[in-house]
Order: sequence, then C-alpha cells, then structure tokens
Amino acid sequence: MAASIPFRASPALVVALLVTGCGSPFDPGRTITLPITTVDAPAAVNAGDGVVVRVTVESGGCRVFQGVQAQRAPGRLTLTARGHDSSGPRVSCPADIRSDVREIRIEPPLADPFIVAARQPDGSETTRTIRVFQ
Repeated sequence: MAASIPFRASPALVVALLVTGCGSPFDPGRTITLPITTVDAPAAVNAGDGVVVRVTVESGGCRVFQGVQAQRAPGRLTLTARGHDSSGPRVSCPADIRSDVREIRIEPPLADPFIVAARQPDGSETTRTIRVFQ
C-alpha cells in the first residue's frame, strides 16, 4: 500500500503561477469574438463555381485564436472568429499582436448577390458582396 502524501503548494509556487503570462489556474478565461481585420473575396464568380474567401483574424496578448465559425443561409455566409481570453486583474499578458489568415471555401449554389459577412466583437459586420453570373 502506497503512502499518501498531501500536496501543499508553497507560496513561491502560487506566486509563480499567478505571474507567468496568460495561464492562471484560478481564472480559466472566457470565450470571445476576435476582430476579423480583412475579408478578401472575389467581386464576381460564374454560377456553379465555388469561392474561396480569405479572412485575417487579429489575436495576441492573452487572446488566443481558436477558429472561424461559418453559418450559411440562402445568399449569405456569416463568419465569426472565436478565441479565448485569459486576461484578468492578476494576469500579465505579453504585448504581441498576431494575424492569422484562414481560407473558407463556399460551395455552390450561390445566389446573386451573395453576401459574406464578418462579425466583429462590437456586434457590427464587415461585408463583401459577390456577384454571381449565370
């Protein structure tokens, strides 16, 4: 039978955990919407063709990019960049800014006009209109 030794964190360990960047075991953070700074889409496509849209997502500091969510409706694709923010009053975040580029392929059929909307953290949308020619 193995002896059980209770774990007791030393004050130095607790201080080290609290000041080491974004990872705080006491503040798990929250899921956030990150800014999509650029939406590149073609101005026009032929009916039956697919489209590749490129988006640039800004993250950094205690904000970590996790992925782009896409919701499709007739004539529209809405994109939301999701991330995780672990900032807080006792967390020291690095002063870096990252730009991640992702490509999203839109398969036909596409209605004319087709709108690509990128949701921003403040609730606004950045939109691009793609004309679809028959």
